[in-house]
Formats: sequence, structure tokens, C-alpha cells
Amino acid sequence: MTYPPGKLPPHILRGLLSKFTPIHAESGVIFPPTLGQDTGIVQFGEHQFVVKTNPVTFATDEIGYYAVIINANDISTAGAIPKWFTITILLPEKETTDALCEQIFGSIAEECSKRKIAVVAGHTEVTVGLDRPIVAGTMLGILPNGKSPITTFGGKPGDTLLLIKDVAIEGTAIIARECEEVLLQKGISKEKIDEGKTYLHSPGISIVSEAELLTENFPVHALHGPTEGGFTMGLVELAENSKCGAIIDRSIIHIPELTHKFCNIYNINPLQLIASGCLIAAVDPHDASAIVKLFQENNTNIQIIGNLTQFQGKYEFREKNGPTTPIPYSHIDEITKIFKSQDRI
Repeated sequence: MTYPPGKLPPHILRGLLSKFTPIHAESGVIFPPTLGQDTGIVQFGEHQFVVKTNPVTFATDEIGYYAVIINANDISTAGAIPKWFTITILLPEKETTDALCEQIFGSIAEECSKRKIAVVAGHTEVTVGLDRPIVAGTMLGILPNGKSPITTFGGKPGDTLLLIKDVAIEGTAIIARECEEVLLQKGISKEKIDEGKTYLHSPGISIVSEAELLTENFPVHALHGPTEGGFTMGLVELAENSKCGAIIDRSIIHIPELTHKFCNIYNINPLQLIASGCLIAAVDPHDASAIVKLFQENNTNIQIIGNLTQFQGKYEFREKNGPTTPIPYSHIDEITKIFKSQDRI
């Protein structure tokens, strides 16, 4: 059996990850690799270190920037500070130029310098069989002394669910940057395509400052940064790991008009489109209004979108003035439909 592009099926990956357990006590690992959990956590002396590895496989434009941000994002969802970065850069044969190398290394160096992240090791090669560069990074962070790590496992029935920033920010930026020719042919103006390209930086795929603002000011039961599979996959991962169900008010979820335009062209669901740039948080209902006020004061989009429930495995949209419907989700991201088709460029 072969698998389509995207994540492995959860039941397959769960079985594969079981090969790495049990973890020996002397290893210091206090949170091993787990489905739907952004990071691993290691105890070393008095300190807890948070670790994450992510590749960039869908985007090619500004790939170095992507690699830094998506790894820093995951460290931040644990309540930790991104500190150290290692990189593997695989370059395409017959396509690798000095300009390409300068662009990738330059963007990594610039972003790491801006965020006070140290590059400590890596590997670079021109790889047989690639038609585009692939950058995989590993980020290490440190938890402030006395602070417990935040995971996707701490949600409780009755928790308020918050969505911070908009869904599909990353997907919108990727489509604009990778599919410009098709978008023009389908009647999207150059001005709108250029607007979509800016989504990479504004509103931006980074959620580091938003995670810091939340975790430094309020207790958070569970926190997750959706990526592949989009908002709905991220929501289900958090609810499943917390052994809860979820009920979501579909009408409250804000999807930018430009995102709708791009998704309609490719007949894809924006709620299942790669979603770096937003956060899903499960918090005590008594804190929800104060959190919303804090983010509004910091000019950041935030919505109360629903609640975790006691009905484990039941994930539903509450339609406006209508019945509840099952939330569609898949480990296969909607953007793979574009990359598998002939309508990418």
C-alpha cells in the first residue's frame, strides 16, 4: 500500500510511534512523541527543554523564513522560549544556484537574529531526485523556571475554546506565492494576489508573540497551533488528546474574503487548509472575557468559538439557527489537491 501526500494516517503513525516507548526514566524525557502534540519535553537538571522538528515541503518561496517560524511557533505553544535551531537543507540537483543558497541562508540568518535564536548545527547538500528545495529544522526552547509546559492534553469539559488570529493564513500565502499564473487566469487581479503574498508576514504565520501574550498572563489548559489539516484537524487533535468532544459555532469563525476567493478556485475547504498563523486555546470560562479584552487591546483578532464537551470523540459545528453537524476533518491537507493537480503554476 502507498500513501498520498501529507501526513500518515493517524492509526498508522500511532503504531509507529509506539516503537519509541517506553522511555527510560534516565533519559529525562517527560513528554515523548505523541500525535497531535506540538512538542517533546526533556528534563535536564533544573531545566525543562522543549523540542520540535518540522520540515517545509509545500512552500518554496521564502522557505528559510518558513522553517524558522513554524518551528518557533510550536515551541511557543508549550509556553517556552525558542532559543536554538538546527537545520537540514536539501537542494535540488540541476536547479541549485548561488542565488538560491544565498536566499535560503540569508532568510534563516535574518529571522534567527531578529528573534535571538542561535543556529547551532546543520547539514546542507544537493540531493538527487528533488525538483525543489526542502528545509527541515529542529528548534529547542527552554521553559522559564517554575513554569509547567502547556500541551494539547490538558483541556477539560466545559472549557471555552478561543481562536486567535484567522484560519488558513499560511494556505492563503502559499497559494498566492506558488499559483500566481493560475490565479490570474481565473480572474484574480495582480493586486489581490500580491495582497495574498503579504499574508506570510501580515497577519503572518508566526504566533510566537500571541502565544507569549496568552501564556504569560493567563493559565491555559491546552494550546495548539494548527498546521497540516487546517483548523478542523488541529481542533480535533486538541479535543482528542484532552479526551473531550467539541461544539463549535461555525458562524463565528472568521475567514478572510481573499482566502474564500482562492479556495473557491480550487474547490477546497479553508477550514481544512494548512493553518500556521492561528492558535486554538482551551481556557477556564471565567478567564475567557478577560483574554478577549487583552487581545483586542493588542489589536489581534480573537473569537470565542465554542467549548470542549464531555462527549469524547464527538466534534460538531453548531450552525446559526440550525442543527449541529459533524465537523469535517482529515490528516490530508486541502493544499495537496493543488500540488497534485496540473493547476499549480
